[in-house]
Parts: sequence; structure tokens; C-alpha cells
Amino acid sequence: MSIDEGRQAPGPRADWAEGHRLSMFDTARGLGITFEVTVHPGEPSARFVAVVLRADHPAVVLVDDAIAIPSRGWEIRTTGLWADHNCETPNEHWSYGLEAFALAIDQPDQLLRSAFGDRVPLGWELEFESAEIPEVLADGYVQHGLVHGLLLGPHPPVEVEGRAIRRHWWGRPDGASWQAADVVGDPAGPSVQQALVPTLVGVRAVDLATTGFLVTATATVP
Repeated sequence: MSIDEGRQAPGPRADWAEGHRLSMFDTARGLGITFEVTVHPGEPSARFVAVVLRADHPAVVLVDDAIAIPSRGWEIRTTGLWADHNCETPNEHWSYGLEAFALAIDQPDQLLRSAFGDRVPLGWELEFESAEIPEVLADGYVQHGLVHGLLLGPHPPVEVEGRAIRRHWWGRPDGASWQAADVVGDPAGPSVQQALVPTLVGVRAVDLATTGFLVTATATVP
């Protein structure tokens, strides 16, 4: 069974949105990455959010909600940000590239109180390889797999590898797939680092544990 990986035709609702999210956890390096690109044709605008949590390093976050909607696919460009999300083989292989500046923050809720932090470079060259066929959901699909590649930033490049979850969803911007948790590894272990990221409809909560990575959504600001 092959699932259409392309952009979807917008629905009739003014708040209709479509997004692609990836979350991965590298056990050996104690590192978690999550990012999501979302298009809102009714605005019209696109939004990109990324979080990198790493033991013994500040949380690095990127939120840009003033992006022109891509004419096709998922490549976005704006001042200080280039991000691409390419379907290399439908249902099997995606590649991701990023060149941007982000903020290193000291407190998990810092972005909910202000947009201040230390400006740092952030980038990656990542490959997602599927471990199973996508699971069809009411508002999209979800797939488990493996991610490998390079994390780029203020420090020397880091080779990363680990289990991952990717989601492609469309419909309500606060629908079931948007709110679904990404659980990679076993995040029940001791928490190492957290970040709360504002979204158009609430907050994205990201938690790095010693044994796993958890990405959730809350309806309101804590």
C-alpha cells in the first residue's frame, strides 16, 4: 500500500492547515530533535518550529511564523532560515536540510515570556529511513523509522543516529495528529532538559530524558 506523500488540497475551513513533523532520539549521544513545518493557506503563511535538546547543553529553539507558503513541496526560505523536506522514495525515505539561526535558552518557558536568548547557528543534514509502512489516521498518517545524519551548530558537527517518528497531517490546526504525542525510546527516565514552544493554537512541550524523548501538545499556556 502506498500513501500519497504530496501536499494536500486545502479544505473549506478558514483555519485549515497542513503539517509535517519529525521527532528523533539518539540514545548514544543523549540528544533529541523535533521539527515541524506547517502551512496555513487561509492566513496565508507557513510556520517552522524546531527544538534540539542535548544533555549538558542549552536547549536550542527556533520559531518562525512569518514565512511565505512554498509554491510546491516543503522548502521554505526567509531571512536567516532555509529548511527543506524532500520525499526521496514515497513511504520509505525522506531527507531534511536546515541552515538557520536559533535561540539558546536557559529556562524551559523562556519563549513563552519573551523572545530573548543567545543567537546561535543551527543546521542539519538528516535522512529518514522507514521501519514500517505508514499508519493511516483520520487526518493524515504516522510512520516509525530511523534517522541518521549530521547536526550542525555552534559546536563541531555531530553525527546523529536513532529511532524516529514522522507525521503528515492536515485539517484542523489543533486536530488529533497535531496533538498526538511523539514518544521515542522510554521518556519515563529522569528528565534532562525541557522546552516549551508557543504555537498558533497552544504550546508544544518537549522533554528529553536519559532514556527517551517526548513531544506533546497542550491546549493552553501552562
